[in-house]
Amino acid sequence: MQVPPSRRRQRLITGAAVGLVLAVGAGLGYGRYYIYQRLSPQIEQQLNKQIDRPINLGSVQGFSLGGLRFGPSELPPTADSNDQLLVEAIAVDFNLWTLLTQRRLDLNLTLINPQVTVEQNQARRWLDLNIAPDDPDTEGLEVNINNIRLRRGQLTLIARQRSGTLSPPVQLAIASGKGRLTNQNKVINFDVQGKLASGGDLNIEGILDFEQETSNLRIRAQKLDPVAISNLVVPPVTFSGGVVDGAIELFLEEGDLSDWNGELMAEGSTLIVPALTKPVEDFSGKIGFQNQELQFQQTTGRLGTLPFSGDLNINFETGFTGQIETAPAEIAQILDTFELESPAFPVEGQLATTVTFGGPLEQIQLAVAATNASQLKVDRLTLERFQGDLTITGNRFLVEQFTAQPTLGAISPAKG
Repeated sequence: MQVPPSRRRQRLITGAAVGLVLAVGAGLGYGRYYIYQRLSPQIEQQLNKQIDRPINLGSVQGFSLGGLRFGPSELPPTADSNDQLLVEAIAVDFNLWTLLTQRRLDLNLTLINPQVTVEQNQARRWLDLNIAPDDPDTEGLEVNINNIRLRRGQLTLIARQRSGTLSPPVQLAIASGKGRLTNQNKVINFDVQGKLASGGDLNIEGILDFEQETSNLRIRAQKLDPVAISNLVVPPVTFSGGVVDGAIELFLEEGDLSDWNGELMAEGSTLIVPALTKPVEDFSGKIGFQNQELQFQQTTGRLGTLPFSGDLNINFETGFTGQIETAPAEIAQILDTFELESPAFPVEGQLATTVTFGGPLEQIQLAVAATNASQLKVDRLTLERFQGDLTITGNRFLVEQFTAQPTLGAISPAKG
């Protein structure tokens, strides 16, 4: 019996549909096999080879034609490096056509909720990684890491001082982050934004050159706890308390700061200058960073118990320059602030001073121009007027010259 043309067409369509479903099913089955059994181990193997460190990729949680997702993964610390990465998941995007036609896998990685710890090594080098150039595996698959993105997570930075001692960690809750490898994986450009655990918003962007061991970092801060900058940069002056706003650019060579530029505004901070006997408290003003120099401009604060205003420059090589003016204070306060020995005879009254800074970082030199703000009592003598120049060395002071007028008598200039 002859089959009607309409039924024959229906059978053909049904057979084609069944064949298509079987082909798609077979393709998906092979795709699943390829992703789980071959591609995933190849990616892990190539990443281990490129970074030259063990990487523990989690199991594949899902895949599509343009990507796959790994579960909890880890870049553990090693005997030579304490840098480590723990991540909740890794989303991997790639171009399937490039993979099939060129045997090249260009990866874009998204690290989900990463916990990143970066510690300067003994050579004071950041991010101690040796990323090798792209090299195809035994099956001819070339794996390239193009872009890395961070989604949430936490970044912990631990600087190392020149003495080898580790500074307190700086912890940043990551809002967003990205990085891109260039120049045959020898250079990484990155940008990370977030909030510090100690307070304030921080944005760090820059370039790390693994081959040249140089870094260029640009830091923008808003309402930042300044102790974080001290812990990261390790300058000769340490900051704590208050807040700072502004931006600085840092240049590092082999872990050491070679230059910097920028400006911060500080409010209510505490400065500790090793050469000064007392901390500078309630410090506010502009801090310039230029040519290996810290420039404190239009500043106010308290040195010990002495309120002051003025400018101070600290050069890493040549030392101190600058001048501050102190408000009138009791002589006993001035002696205590600079930890000076009291004279052999009683001295009472108030002095206003202009303090000029000089000398190397290791041994600050202070020259003081003093003018009385009240009558002075020196032993049994009362002075109506006094002007003098003093130098401070260690815990002793020397009156270089002075002019004094007793309450009853003429003005008497003297030296020594």
